[in-house]
Amino acid sequence: MKWTLLLVTFIYSALSQTEDIDTQISTFLEKNHMPGMVVMIVQNKETVLHKAYGYSDMEAKIPMKKNAIFRLHSMTKPLTSLAFLKFTHQRNIHLDTPLQHFFPLFNKKTDIPLHTILTHTSGFGYGFSIRRWAGYRYLFSGIGSSETLPEFMETLSGLPLFFEPDVRWRYSYSTDVLGAIIQKVESTPFDDYIAQHLFTPLKMNSTGFFVPKEEKERLVPMYGNDLFSDIPSKLTFEEDSELFEKPKGASGGGGGFSTAEDYMKFLRYLMYPEDYPSLVPSSMTKEMLKDQISHIEIGVPERYYPNSGFGYGVGVKKANEAYLSKGSFYWAGKGGTTFWVDPSKNLAVVAMMQMKGAREDLEEALIPIVYQWLKKRKNTKLTSVTN
Repeated sequence: MKWTLLLVTFIYSALSQTEDIDTQISTFLEKNHMPGMVVMIVQNKETVLHKAYGYSDMEAKIPMKKNAIFRLHSMTKPLTSLAFLKFTHQRNIHLDTPLQHFFPLFNKKTDIPLHTILTHTSGFGYGFSIRRWAGYRYLFSGIGSSETLPEFMETLSGLPLFFEPDVRWRYSYSTDVLGAIIQKVESTPFDDYIAQHLFTPLKMNSTGFFVPKEEKERLVPMYGNDLFSDIPSKLTFEEDSELFEKPKGASGGGGGFSTAEDYMKFLRYLMYPEDYPSLVPSSMTKEMLKDQISHIEIGVPERYYPNSGFGYGVGVKKANEAYLSKGSFYWAGKGGTTFWVDPSKNLAVVAMMQMKGAREDLEEALIPIVYQWLKKRKNTKLTSVTN
């Protein structure tokens, strides 16, 4: 009787804690007039939460589903970075090798080592800044409309560097360059290479660089705030748009699509690379997740993440914070997707919504919600065992 009562108490407490995080996430979405999202939390290799919240289509009141597909935008970068490490291992290519070895088009520039391309210290940019001549050159180059990777690389080769490689950090087209290198050396489309060498081994069956037309109902619409309103509106796209066709040139820096569950499979690998010995040497994966720019004065800008260094495609915490521990790694996408992994707590979290510019608000709210919930959950278990 005593053990039955304890079991009932434990189950009730656990359900109560789940309701607590459900309420907080739902309240966050409602207060901020945000569309729905999918959240997945894994700790100690156990999935402790995988739920869909709110609506995928706010106007039509279509509930979000756990298997929903999201545009990753810059959360594509860590995937490409790992694929590139596998490529260099297979081809026995050293990371000090200059870009010019693969693309002589860049010979008029100073040497650009591969490790600077992996860390966004290459001198390339996105052209966000119009305070410098290089920014204007990017802005009017049409590089963002390049259809194929060879076209992209030809345009990029004609643009100036923002700085000499390995002296500053600047978010950039660098990760797209990694995909172009793979495609040229392997003589196969970059998206086919990463599917064969990363997505298939990890069984990321809903991840790729376009959404098959038969799966288009799973793709979540993108939302954005109107200039004079706090209420987001749907950013429409055509059924026959590029979203549903194999791209002529896959963007390794921002062209990916995935689900929360698929992306968590990738994070499980990063947490426990020894469990996947045939993928990438665990030593290389560990280098990916270390701060590689400690010698650089200007690191990841504070407007992105405080107390941060940068590895190969991921931000890395350099000090303990209120929640995330030193060594935690993370990144996000401009469409409202984010993840973080806290190795000291054996914790990985993926959250996906589709609302442009939502990353900062989402992380600010979700990080404390998750850590406080996990603390309560742990205390509930301890209390039940003690009793």
